[in-house]
Amino acid sequence: MIDKSDKTILVIEDDTDLMEIYLTFLEDNFKWKQVYSATNGNDAKHLLKTKEIDVVVSDFKLPDYDGVELLKKMHHKNVPIPKYIFITGYDSAQFRKEVRSLGVAVILRKPLNDKLMNELTQRLKIA
Repeated sequence: MIDKSDKTILVIEDDTDLMEIYLTFLEDNFKWKQVYSATNGNDAKHLLKTKEIDVVVSDFKLPDYDGVELLKKMHHKNVPIPKYIFITGYDSAQFRKEVRSLGVAVILRKPLNDKLMNELTQRLKIA
């Protein structure tokens, strides 16, 4: 188990099955100070404004708005952006350029498989 007992993480995912997989994975492989979850952008925005979050693992497409809109709202409200990891099936050169300009460190590609989970583990080790 990787000790992250001084760090908090927020998982943003609207698919409840994927959310459960991510949360189980994070709790089985890491020791976090706190694990938060949100199924939409509004809940995520509230948590980012009211909690001290060190790492975000987020889907791109959310029911109320996309991950880029969420990041822009956080920047607009001067909310500090933690280390941000997108896990998404969506990809384009424009998307990568835009999210990197907003401070996103990592973009991991779905589908969910062992390779993706290994990549996520490696990225979270250094987060």
